[in-house]
Amino acid sequence: MYNPDNAYAYYNLGACYSREGEVKQALGYALKALQIKPDMYEGIVLTATCYKLMRDDENAEKYCRILEENGGDASELRRILNVLRFGVTSDTKG
Repeated sequence: MYNPDNAYAYYNLGACYSREGEVKQALGYALKALQIKPDMYEGIVLTATCYKLMRDDENAEKYCRILEENGGDASELRRILNVLRFGVTSDTKG
C-alpha cells in the first residue's frame, strides 16, 4: 500500500536511482525523504553523496554539518566524500 509519508520509501527509491547512476533523480528522492524525516541518517548521507557526485561541494558539506547537528559523526562521511572527489567522472545522468 502506498504511503506518501514514508520517508524510507523515498530514501530507497533514491538509493536505487543512485546505484543506476541517476544522481539527480536520487537527490530528488533523498530530499523528499528529508522533508518527511529531517533527521533521517540514511537520507542525510545519500543527499550529501549526491551533491558530491554532482560536484556541489558546498551542499555536500552542508549535509555533513546537518548530520553532526543531529548527533552523527560526519568524519567517516567526509572521508568517503573526499574519495568521491577524486574518483568521479563528470557524467551524472538525470
